[in-house]
Amino acid sequence: MKKGDRIRVQPSGRESTVARIVTASGDLEQAIAGQSVTLTLADDGVARATADCNVGTGTYQIAGSDISFQITWQTAGCTQTGLARQFSTYLDYANAFQQQGDALVIYYNNSSGQMRFVAGQ
Repeated sequence: MKKGDRIRVQPSGRESTVARIVTASGDLEQAIAGQSVTLTLADDGVARATADCNVGTGTYQIAGSDISFQITWQTAGCTQTGLARQFSTYLDYANAFQQQGDALVIYYNNSSGQMRFVAGQ
């Protein structure tokens, strides 16, 4: 495996690109079978969201099936609708996620509510 390779994480099926290959003695350009390495994926930890004309950027952390977001919203001078306000609030209270077929489900408020995301066609 080398930096820039596309990989698929199982069992979720999520695809990403290898950004770094980290060892105790430093970064590598390529790893070979048997080496102990940590892979950093290109899209891990970066969160981007849009609610009406407002844009949020920040980070997310995943631990098992737990997820949390730290997003800073930048308003573009538009009035946020009720739905957009709910979306940004629900991300603040996100606590778990699950892949269900082609959908990503994010649970919030101690899993009492959920948002379901499906890729557009």
